[in-house]
Amino acid sequence: MPYVLSLVALNYDPNRWFSDPRKFHTDGEFDYYTRCGRMYFMYKKYFNFPDEQYRAGRVLLIIRPGEIDIPDPARQVIQKISRPDGTVTLWLCRI
Repeated sequence: MPYVLSLVALNYDPNRWFSDPRKFHTDGEFDYYTRCGRMYFMYKKYFNFPDEQYRAGRVLLIIRPGEIDIPDPARQVIQKISRPDGTVTLWLCRI
């Protein structure tokens, strides 16, 4: 699950996990977290932009190439992450 990897990689404080606002959807035996604090996680099945209003340029999406339609990729894709063989696997997009 992307939220688990992100929170571990960012050394997210466990106390914050229990105190920050969280949103999730239960599907069968799995919980799909779409929000934890200020971080949002996208799943096609549950995709909605956050309810809160953000200023342009303050939202960073970490997505797989072609996962969602980016209106102006030349301007919005600010970094491409590649595997050792050169295949681009992630885009960092500012919206």
